[in-house]
Amino acid sequence: MSVLRALANGFVRLFSSLGLSAALIMTLALLTWLGTLAQVHTSLYDVVRTHFNSLWFFHQAGPIRIPLPGAASILALLSVNLIVGGLVRLRKSRDMLGIGITHIGILMLIASGAGKLWLAKEGHVTLYEGESDNRYLDFHEVEIAIREYGEGGSVTERAISSKHFKSATGANPARFPATALPFDLEVRHFFSNSQALPKGPMFDVKVPVEEGMFLRKLPRARDSAESNLPGAYLTLRPKDGSASKSAWVWLAELAPFSFEFDNRRFTIGLRKRAYDLPFDIHLDDFEKVDHPRTGIAESFSSQVTVNESGTSRPVLIGMNEPLRTGNFIIFQTSWGPRNARPSDRLFSTLTVVRNPTDQYPLYSLIVITAGLLIHFGMKLYGQLIESGQNQEKLPA
Repeated sequence: MSVLRALANGFVRLFSSLGLSAALIMTLALLTWLGTLAQVHTSLYDVVRTHFNSLWFFHQAGPIRIPLPGAASILALLSVNLIVGGLVRLRKSRDMLGIGITHIGILMLIASGAGKLWLAKEGHVTLYEGESDNRYLDFHEVEIAIREYGEGGSVTERAISSKHFKSATGANPARFPATALPFDLEVRHFFSNSQALPKGPMFDVKVPVEEGMFLRKLPRARDSAESNLPGAYLTLRPKDGSASKSAWVWLAELAPFSFEFDNRRFTIGLRKRAYDLPFDIHLDDFEKVDHPRTGIAESFSSQVTVNESGTSRPVLIGMNEPLRTGNFIIFQTSWGPRNARPSDRLFSTLTVVRNPTDQYPLYSLIVITAGLLIHFGMKLYGQLIESGQNQEKLPA
């Protein structure tokens, strides 16, 4: 029992020390610096994923790969440090009330960041004037969409997220049996970036060729992760034992791959992953104001109508005026086409973020502010009382 007590005491001393707090904060500063330098060679999305959203990563220092903890690990340790040192070992007295409240607020701030990492979904919706939509597309994640066209124009859609097949290779394909379909889908290869090319003497093609085109793997884009064009090689295996079909799908293809099974008509394609909105957003008017005598936008905004639960309301979404409704935040981020002439029709791109913890940073800052006000207010009150007592002791 004494050994367990000694281990517990050692754990408490280690994880409650100010030295550990300082080391963790300095490590976060180091990761911020390394992440800033890494953006010279890779995209912001990849830097955030490796340096800040991961438990650990390898930092390339010349020819040497150095293993380092990611910001997620550091913040988890900092949370333990705050709980053990700032709450468990904190001296329980009225003087420490404000410090305890401040520590709780900091923990809430870290928890809000974890909630954003695990729960938030980010994407975009692009609309021309007069168009409406009730879905938004992920910036990076893609999905395979299988559509079946029935009688009377009915369409049944099934989607498979890339998180289920992003590691598919020829030696380890991803298989998706489907009871409602006359075939099973197999993803033989998935490329995070690829290019569709015509078959010709310049290329030694050892992959399926569809209508004279094939898919070639490319390195991931370093400048912008959003410029990657994923692609995949597929095999459609009929359940009746007939010959299978091979195909490829590409994010930038103009039309999906179409085929028939048992007199049933299907299309299959690759697209950005789509999320449903609990409301319909309609673009009424897009306004762009240019700097004088230039084609550079000074400001741009979208006048939209939000149709939700049978009610409609007009909303102006500007560059610094997002729309907040429920757990959704919608920002004005872009427009196009960039080479549009004055008479051309423009589109508006709105960034959509679904974040259930959106207001938690505000709540945590309120708690931190209250804790600091209580602590320093009590200190000030004590100093004033002590100063008054000293004045009373002075000789007349």
